[in-house]
Amino acid sequence: MQTANHPRGLRFLSKLIITVGLISAAIAYQAPAQNVYTQPVGFYTAACTNNSDSLVSIPFTQIPQFSGTVALATTNEITVNGSPSWTANQWATPTTPNGYLPYYVQVVSNVAGTYCGAYYTILANDTAGDLYVGFANSGLASDNDVAGIQPGDYVNIFPFWQLGTVFTNGQGYVASTSSLTAGRHTQVIFPNLSFIGENPGAADSYYYFNNAWRRYYPTTSAASNYNDAVIAPDQYITVRNVAADVTTFMGIGQVPTYTLRIPLFAQPANGGQDNVLGLYRPAVQTLAQSGLSGALVPSISSLASGRRDTLLMFDNTTQLQNRGVSQSFYFFNNGWRRFYPTTSATIDYSQSNIFLVTQGFVVRKATNGVATPTVSQWINQPNY
Repeated sequence: MQTANHPRGLRFLSKLIITVGLISAAIAYQAPAQNVYTQPVGFYTAACTNNSDSLVSIPFTQIPQFSGTVALATTNEITVNGSPSWTANQWATPTTPNGYLPYYVQVVSNVAGTYCGAYYTILANDTAGDLYVGFANSGLASDNDVAGIQPGDYVNIFPFWQLGTVFTNGQGYVASTSSLTAGRHTQVIFPNLSFIGENPGAADSYYYFNNAWRRYYPTTSAASNYNDAVIAPDQYITVRNVAADVTTFMGIGQVPTYTLRIPLFAQPANGGQDNVLGLYRPAVQTLAQSGLSGALVPSISSLASGRRDTLLMFDNTTQLQNRGVSQSFYFFNNGWRRFYPTTSATIDYSQSNIFLVTQGFVVRKATNGVATPTVSQWINQPNY
């Protein structure tokens, strides 16, 4: 999840095989009777090959646990209409055993149009319908409020994905035979979402052993359980299979049918700022469909010195760990151009299917040239 002054959010899947299905399902959430409705639910599977890194994101949300409308939003507080009959801190009881905050509230319909898709970690709630929120993805201090949320906007409360809900019952991993390096099999690596600069490393690395997810980086006891480790909706994780291990990454959840709002951070120093991301859409999008260009600083020439913000993609179809960039794009002269692999700057890739289902990627924002960090909002519309 994002924090003020920091970035947050690599590409594709090894031997990628995806099955996406949509079914109509009645959503079981807490909501006023007149607002009960049906939302599409999806599922997918993706093969992760052996001895490789598969960089995956989850193209669905979990099922919302509450849906309602906003009465008032001020500073870090959102009040919903009606009498929801919540208990105190129902949405903010830390997880066991590691104390993660387990829920976020997301705007799914916005009168003004600019805050739809913004989501916030719930820090506390009372019994009267008040949510006290942290700024999970809304941006920096100047943008770090809920002022754009309007009375009448619809909001959903979702559980965050966790290691134990994405990888469960033997699905998507090969269990390790010991806590030692030689005995570890499938590993799940979380990127450092607070890293300032380019090429962030790992923040946490996990393996499944003795009926739970354990952490080997940073080093901790092999008896510690990390099933509750939180995965943000707009990040990627890396599934690393070793030796002959082959796994199938599978998920099921609710299809986001609304606009998404994804902040992209830029820094005043340290060169570019990498935003490591996953786009939670269960459909392929072209560069043009993605709307990403609207959140980028356009390049002023095709030369390296004239390029500004760039999009970095990673090809996992070959057996490889610690992948380098496979394709790099920039926006110039009203079109998407590719500078790696080298190609003519006259070729426009706007209609290319670049954002594949479940892929991760990096948006590298150029140094912003001002004294403080800044944020731009990527507004992504569904193409289904």
